[in-house]
Amino acid sequence: QDITRMTGLVTGMPFSARVVQKTLQPLYQTGLFKDIRIEAEPSANGVALRFIFTEKVFISQIRMTGHTFSTKKVLKALNLREGEEFSSETWRSALTGVLNFYHRQGYFQPQITLNTIPQFRKNTVNLDIHMQEGIRARLGKIRFVGNSILPAVLLYFTLGVAEGFYDADRVEKGLDKLNQLYQNRGYIEATIGPPELAYDEAAQEVSITIPIEAGTQVKVFFKGKFEKKT
Repeated sequence: QDITRMTGLVTGMPFSARVVQKTLQPLYQTGLFKDIRIEAEPSANGVALRFIFTEKVFISQIRMTGHTFSTKKVLKALNLREGEEFSSETWRSALTGVLNFYHRQGYFQPQITLNTIPQFRKNTVNLDIHMQEGIRARLGKIRFVGNSILPAVLLYFTLGVAEGFYDADRVEKGLDKLNQLYQNRGYIEATIGPPELAYDEAAQEVSITIPIEAGTQVKVFFKGKFEKKT
């Protein structure tokens, strides 16, 4: 009845492939279907039409367990929202996002499981997501390689992440400080990073290797007479 109402197709009307094709537009505009195919088969009284629908599934509710971070942060990493369409592609993208989030916090072996629970309301599903975060990795060795020029002690001090748990945000802030250090010393074309990580599963440590190329130092001198000292 819905198809008849939305498409205007009724039994006994003349068959036209062009007219049938146009009926797809109002069906797609409902937003309920990922794909619609129409098959036409000869029958005793003319042509029989078969509509084959691939329905969309929408998220009704998201429930998460096992996480120590705030629900808001984990949901942002998953990039899933109630009321939005859910598919295998959506979940692959969500899984990539949340694994990247945990890796940046120092959890390199999280296990994420998903249970989808169909609801009585048509085309909706509840998502039950469970996280086993594992052990958070600590910082191991930090090495500077390349033509760094400046003393290693100064580089360690400036980086400021010599101990504690691995945290990508802290490391990135430390790299910004190193870049500023080189700029202030006149190495205006210095390149720092990207850092290379090595995870030791047995020791639960992350070692960081930071490539540095200082480049040429630029010095500026002023000569002559000045009215004011500056």
